Amino acid sequence: MSFEPINGHHSIVEVVFGIHVSTIFRVEEIQEVKNAHDRWKMFLPKILESQLIEVSASFSERTRPAVEPPVSFVRYRADGNFEWELLILPNAIIMKCSNYLGWNYIWKSVRDVFREVSEVLTEKSRLVNSVTLQYTDVFLWEGKNKDYDASKLLNLNSEYIPPTIIKNGPLWHLHQGWFRDIENPIDGRLLMRMHLDSLNEKEKLFVRIENLNRFDFSNQTNSITLNNVLLKEDGTIDNIFSDLHNWSKISLSEVLHSDLQQKINLNAPYND
Repeated sequence: MSFEPINGHHSIVEVVFGIHVSTIFRVEEIQEVKNAHDRWKMFLPKILESQLIEVSASFSERTRPAVEPPVSFVRYRADGNFEWELLILPNAIIMKCSNYLGWNYIWKSVRDVFREVSEVLTEKSRLVNSVTLQYTDVFLWEGKNKDYDASKLLNLNSEYIPPTIIKNGPLWHLHQGWFRDIENPIDGRLLMRMHLDSLNEKEKLFVRIENLNRFDFSNQTNSITLNNVLLKEDGTIDNIFSDLHNWSKISLSEVLHSDLQQKINLNAPYND
């Protein structure tokens, strides 16, 4: 009786890349992105537009900024669920993938689309506040529900796993996060957030792990604009996301049992 990765050789069900900017995208810019769909239509053929629901009264009618409803570009899988999705939010560009085929392939695809969008946006001096990378992993309990044993999945010697996890039945959650200062090569801080949830759906027990790493650029030294970080060929954006990818593997290794680490090849070179 043990836990098994949901996809056999790996446990990843979704990867999310995000670039968060200092000011909202203007209505005209979002329209320009929509009009430029042909640039990435072969990769993301479907365009979806959402309705923006305002819940804040923090702006008066006179001062409230014009915000375009979110728009997304999607590639669907054969089962009708999304495989890739690009979201343009008021102050962020987000890329999601549900079909993980290795870091090198995934990151190259994301970077190419991010660059296409950046070329379309007309505001060249908008600062990047932070970049994020989130993995969602799922592990299935293969034994009988009455025999559920979280110690088969988790590293109980980890400082991040409290002993109460294995004492109170199969349904539990553990949400935590912390910051680490980063000075090289770019000043800022790293948010490492780990959400673990043990769930039961249709009498099937499984654990979902959302592992988010976010790099916040220092307010004092930040001169990173959306265009210079995405359009430059100096490797800055590649290095930042590769570091986040590496930190994601480190975070997961700190909570997973060594047997599960081997099953998903977690300690392979970090370009996997």
